[in-house]
Amino acid sequence: MNRRALYLLVAGALGAALLLGVTGCDLNTGGNTGTMRILLADLPATEVAEVHLRINAIEGMQAGRDPVTMLQGADLPVDIDVAALARRALLLGAPRVPAGNYSQLRLILSTTRGANWVRLTNGTTADLIPPANGYALARMATGALSITGGQTSTVLIDFNAAASIQRVGGNWELRPLVYASASDDPNPVLSGVQGSVLDARGRPLAPPANTQLGAFLMGPLGTVAVGEVSRRDGSFLIPCVLPGTYTVRLYNATLDWTPVGDPLVYSLNGAKAAPAGRINILPGRTATVNATVSY
Repeated sequence: MNRRALYLLVAGALGAALLLGVTGCDLNTGGNTGTMRILLADLPATEVAEVHLRINAIEGMQAGRDPVTMLQGADLPVDIDVAALARRALLLGAPRVPAGNYSQLRLILSTTRGANWVRLTNGTTADLIPPANGYALARMATGALSITGGQTSTVLIDFNAAASIQRVGGNWELRPLVYASASDDPNPVLSGVQGSVLDARGRPLAPPANTQLGAFLMGPLGTVAVGEVSRRDGSFLIPCVLPGTYTVRLYNATLDWTPVGDPLVYSLNGAKAAPAGRINILPGRTATVNATVSY
């Protein structure tokens, strides 16, 4: 073999090795990538007409690894009125991300003054003061979101505006309460849950001081959404959920929706009393949960 032929053989082998390195390796997983469709939805708030957020980036968190940037900058809308998403979820994007199990999503909010603001139902507006670090962590049980190489999954981010906005003195503070749930379906038809929580006489319940009553929608790995039960008529609504089988637990909870004590015992749609009711939510349907609480 002459020198030129040997040179071409070595160059070709190096080129093939480099090509394999580019196409077959990932900095975070050492494996393949999959597609994650990221949807954003909201729960309705009674005194809030609009909640405007500027999200600078969305990151995925994997145990023992650096955060994975999924969407950032121009990938995201400059302004998102999350209150307008109570009935229709917004597709934020469908990035390709490293395969693996994700335990949390992190929304990085703008900390620029005026970037986040609220309009109340009486027409007044006010700046929203975000957390000092700008982070909004989406609560997700470990293993709830698994990305498989070459496949497309869907994650639904549920931003609870009603619980995330609090008036402190003369300011409105943003204390994000965000949940996330996932599906292997690349294009799921979203569903909903509505209902009421009443006592045996058909009256709404009065939660203990400094608490509020919530209907916690729970999947196999944890809570995916919380609906605030109205003190006025006992109604609640969770307008956007992924179809599937869930349980509903009723808890008195703090303002950040941390449960206080044991779940309330109730009968579900007239069935025998139990601490949790199991419901099957069909695609595109709104399930009804009418709970009668026992004491």
